[in-house]
Amino acid sequence: MTLKEGNFWPTEEDDIECKRPSKPEFGVIQCDRGNLMVGDKCRFSCHRGYMKEGSEERQCLSSKRWSGTEVKCTPVRCELPPQLKHGSVYGCKTNERPEYQESCVFRCNEGFKLEGPQVLVCKEDGKLMDEHNKAALKPSCVDETPPELTCPPPVEVEADKGSKGAVVTWRIPQPTDNSGFVPKLLSQPADVFPGVYLEIGHTFVNYTAVDHVCHKKSCNFEIVVYDDEEPTVVSCPSKVEVSSDDVLEPAFWKEPVFEDNSGRPVRIRRTHLPGDKFSPGRHTVTYEAYDPSNNIATCVFDVIMTRHITLQAKKHPAFSVFLDFFVLPSLSTFPLHFPLYHFGSSSKNNVEDVCRTNLITDDCLKSILKTLNLKMVTQKVKDYHTPYSGRSNLYLSLRKVSLLHSLKNMHYY
Repeated sequence: MTLKEGNFWPTEEDDIECKRPSKPEFGVIQCDRGNLMVGDKCRFSCHRGYMKEGSEERQCLSSKRWSGTEVKCTPVRCELPPQLKHGSVYGCKTNERPEYQESCVFRCNEGFKLEGPQVLVCKEDGKLMDEHNKAALKPSCVDETPPELTCPPPVEVEADKGSKGAVVTWRIPQPTDNSGFVPKLLSQPADVFPGVYLEIGHTFVNYTAVDHVCHKKSCNFEIVVYDDEEPTVVSCPSKVEVSSDDVLEPAFWKEPVFEDNSGRPVRIRRTHLPGDKFSPGRHTVTYEAYDPSNNIATCVFDVIMTRHITLQAKKHPAFSVFLDFFVLPSLSTFPLHFPLYHFGSSSKNNVEDVCRTNLITDDCLKSILKTLNLKMVTQKVKDYHTPYSGRSNLYLSLRKVSLLHSLKNMHYY
């Protein structure tokens, strides 16, 4: 139909009719009228969850064809879900684009924490959204577990003989991590490692494993280098001899010298010190050297003190009486021990007036000896004259030892 002088006149095109386009599957078509003539239009849309492919609007042409392209409604598909390292995706396939309203659920492996949305849903606009219909950061699994690290058991080694230490070896721990990466291993002290020479004592070694996100795990163990060797006696006196007129005399010596393989000082315990006073006789002096591990070395020697006996020119009458009446019919020993100490008029009434009228019996002699404080050091008497109880001279014959003359003229100390 054309316009001529203000009036519409029918043309050949007015009789041209287009075939109605087919409605797209999962979609809707809306046209201008039932019989579609040249110039009429049809509009297309898709159901929710489907995306339109083709021309949204098409027009009937004089060629009885429709402008544009055929419309198809295809299901909405979103972008591929993100890969989840150290985790898994459930509800959708990670190698296929999810369809409309298809959900993807994200879960992390043990030892990892999920950051970001746990669920993403494919929306009608072809985008993955969280449950609040917001575009979110891609979910990821973050390591929240420190590495695994186990130290070796305590190590004990004996120090080398004559040495203050030993070479020590052990197994270096091998850390692992849930991430699959090998953690970095640090040690403290940094200069202590298998094959190192360590001195006697205790050494603590600390290992620390650090994973790729700086989580740390530490452990430690003890190394003991023990000393089982006693100190060495460098010098020790053989014996010390002193003599004196006194009953006590100080003795001096060069103190023993000890050395220990540890190189450390030893602790000394001693029974005597140089300058201590000793009585007559033999005395044992002991030095004990203890190293820091309580190993003991000993130095033992004798101090021998000899006393000189000095007789003074002073005679006591009681001693002469003792000699004059030395008659022991039943005794076979002769008391000899010096110095002899005198007894005077105050000494138990002068031994009961020399045993009453000088009748010297065994008991009387014993009383005299007790008063004189004589020790019972004896010499055997082989022969003696017939017992005599008078006060006049009595001569005692002793085999191999003639004592009477010296005794009668002896002066007590």
